[in-house]
Amino acid sequence: MIIPIDDDYRIDSDAYCWRVSKKSLFKKDGKLMEQWKPLSFHGSIGQAVRSLHNRLLRETNTETLSEAIAEMERVSDKLSRSLEGKLEIAVIA
Repeated sequence: MIIPIDDDYRIDSDAYCWRVSKKSLFKKDGKLMEQWKPLSFHGSIGQAVRSLHNRLLRETNTETLSEAIAEMERVSDKLSRSLEGKLEIAVIA
């Protein structure tokens, strides 16, 4: 299963684990190619979502508590929209 979060991140899985992956761009034979590199591995989709949520928060450049709270809400909304309707399928599968 592949769950796109945005242009740079996704959560994907195989028979053994859930992964948080980030897109990496590189040139090959003069062409721009993309590759998804796993950043972390998890036993459940919930753990993967929490890991990505924390990563996205750590990557922000907030300087005040109010900015950090607003960023937490923005990241939570982004993940909620990306995962809407998909978590139910993942939990059943």
